[in-house]
Formats: sequence, structure tokens, C-alpha cells
Amino acid sequence: MQSRPGGRLLALARWCVASWPAACAAAIAAGLVESIAMDTLYEMGAGVGYIVLFTLPAIFVLSLVLRAVWLGWRPAQLATDLVDPDRGAPMLAGWLLALWAGTIVLGFATFGSTHLLARSSEFRPMIVGFVQPVFSVATALIVIACSRPAALGFARLAAAIDRRWRARGHRTLLRPARVILAVAALAIVTLAIIWSWVNPQLGHLDISPGRGPLVGLVAALATHRFLRDRRWVTITLTALAALFITLAVYTSRTRPTVTLAVWGEMPVAGLLIDAAFNLDAIRDRVSLDAFRPVATAGERHPDLILITIDTVRADRTPPYGGPAEMPFFKKLAERGAVFDWAFSPSNVTRRSIPAMMTGIQPNRVRGRVIGWALRIDPRHVMVAERLRAGGYETAGFMCCEGFWGEKARTGLSRGLGYVEIERSGAKLAERARSWIEAREKA
Repeated sequence: MQSRPGGRLLALARWCVASWPAACAAAIAAGLVESIAMDTLYEMGAGVGYIVLFTLPAIFVLSLVLRAVWLGWRPAQLATDLVDPDRGAPMLAGWLLALWAGTIVLGFATFGSTHLLARSSEFRPMIVGFVQPVFSVATALIVIACSRPAALGFARLAAAIDRRWRARGHRTLLRPARVILAVAALAIVTLAIIWSWVNPQLGHLDISPGRGPLVGLVAALATHRFLRDRRWVTITLTALAALFITLAVYTSRTRPTVTLAVWGEMPVAGLLIDAAFNLDAIRDRVSLDAFRPVATAGERHPDLILITIDTVRADRTPPYGGPAEMPFFKKLAERGAVFDWAFSPSNVTRRSIPAMMTGIQPNRVRGRVIGWALRIDPRHVMVAERLRAGGYETAGFMCCEGFWGEKARTGLSRGLGYVEIERSGAKLAERARSWIEAREKA
């Protein structure tokens, strides 16, 4: 008797629903782990809500795909087919070793091609992102083509070793459980060796953002394995997910400061917020009245001009006896004060510029690295914002899109009412002079 289409759809729906509680558990667990850094329970709940809101659909779909792949491969049946009548499994050993070797080859090819392209292209993302997949796909095709011969070769080698072992009166070494454990141990040792080689070259590597996804994976596997058929678990996890999502949506509409705090303290949630919202628009909803400078009776409000020059040695400039031809800089030094000892806030532009723009020490400036610049934590209040709140008209004349352009979204230009970007120093100086003269005539 043929089954009805409605019955098939119902069976498919039940099969899909079985992944839902695991997806909810993964998203909630990952959010809880990452939200530990938040100060209040409300902020923690909002952080979990953002994680659940953006990751739950993706985790659910990924769970369905992985289960479908698992069913397609039928690993239990595949393992049975690779076991000999005497319970030996040389072919299973061969295929697992081929998989181990192929993974190493593909990993090193990906690492090597990415490293080579980054160095040869001066770290240009589009070139690396476009060309590197060509190397990876080509390597993957080679690995696939060599997988069967490699598996047969490893299987013959394992069988030969096993025959010698059994010739001494022992049972087979190649029982499926032993084979799987041995290859797993080999993979762990390989990872440890690779890490010991790579780690000294990486320096400090913050792996804390990976804790949430790892805990989420464990929660998903545990829920799917032990709790997926219990209706109360599905109802409870669904209700919790809905509660956290509601809290995140409410926060995004009414509590911009909490959203900014989540961005600053929760790396994964911050990336998701960046992708879904305009962070600068959220920042603009925060009132800066509390940061307005207090006017003092009788005090003047002079014009303020900050000139920064990147990667210049002081002893090459005229104020310090250097030979560089900088006539205007020389006149400026003659009319003002020259400090015998002056230090940049940091030895790299990425840190020194944000320190000057915020007025705080580099080690206290929070943000995320983007290219050569630093995206400022939106909770920082820029000096230009304070001046503008106090009645100053602010402007910036810069050379670098990577630091000051709208696409870079570093936050460094917050508070600047007018921004001009031009790589030519002569043109930039002329435009700055024109802007200042226009204000003086007004």
C-alpha cells in the first residue's frame, strides 16, 4: 500500500522538528557562556537574546543538513561493511588513515596558499579571498582523487601488520573500536604537534570567542541524543528562546546603551549586531548632554588645531635640528612651545590615534581590529564629541580612508561635523585653509 503525500509530509515535519530543541539549546547555551562578561542580569539576557535571535535559524538549518548527511552516509552500516568476517577492519583503518592524511594535506595547502597570497598581495583582502579558494578547491580535488588509492594502501599495510601480530597467536589488532580510538589519538597528537609549531609564531591568540560555540555544540549533541523526544523539553526551550528574542528586540528599540554594551563585551554578539544593525545609528540615539564641557565664567574659548604626522622621526624635523624642509612647521614651532621630550601615546598608529581622539591611555582604549585600524568601542566618547556638545564647530582633514572613511566605520570621526579625506597633502592643506578662512569671514 502506498503512503499518502500528507503522511510523508507529516513524517518529514516530525523529522525536522526533532532538530529544533537541540538548536534552541545550542543557541541559548552559547549565549549564556558569552554573556558572563556583562554587568547586570538585564544585559546578560539581552546578550543571550541577540545570540539566539541571529543564530537560532542558522543552527536549526545546519542541524538538518548534518542529520541528512549522517543519514546519507549511514556510518554504522558503512563501518559494518568495512569489517571482515573475523572482526578485523583493515579497510576501516585504511579509510580513516586516508581521511587523516587528506585533512593534513588540505590544511597545509590552505595555510600555505593564504600565507603566500597575503605576503605577495600586501594583505589585500579581495585578492586573498578570490584566489585562495582556487588553491583549496584544487587541493581538495587532488585529495579526493587520491583517497581511494591511499585507503587501499593504508589498508594493505594495516593488514600486513595484523597478520604478523596474529601469527604469534594473538587476536586481531584491527577491531573497529581499536581502529577508531587509534586514529582519534593520532589526530589529537597531530593537532598538538601543529599547535606547538604554530603557537610561538602567533603570539597571543584570544580563543575565548570560541568557548560559546563549543559549549553550544556540546549542548546540541546532548539534547539531540538524550532529550529530543521529550515534549516538555521542546516546549521549555522554545519558550526560553522566545523570551530571550523578545528581550533582544525590545532592547534594540529602547535601550541603545545596552546594545552598545553587548557589542563591546560579547565578541560574537557584537559581530552579529554589526551585520544586522547600523551601529553608528544606535550610537547617535545616546544623548551626550552628560559629557558637555562645563562653561567657566570669564574663560576664553580658543580655536583648537591638532596636527598629526604618521611615522616621522622627530630628529629629522626643523624644531629638533633636522634637515627636512618643513617651513610652515618650523614657523609654527617658532611661534609656539616645543617640548624637548614628547612621546606618542603608542608605537603603532592603530593605538596612538584612538588614544588622542578619546583622550585616554592606549591600554584603556577598547575596540576591535579592522585592517590597519581599530574600531572604537561605541561607549567611548570622543574629544570631538565633547567639544561639539560644548558649542565648537568641528572638522577633520585626513589622508586615510582606512581610518576615517565611512566604509571603514572605525568611529574615529564621531563628533566631527565636517570630514575631508584626500591623499595629497598639498590639496588637503589647501582645503583645510579654505574651510578655516570661510569660518573666519562668517
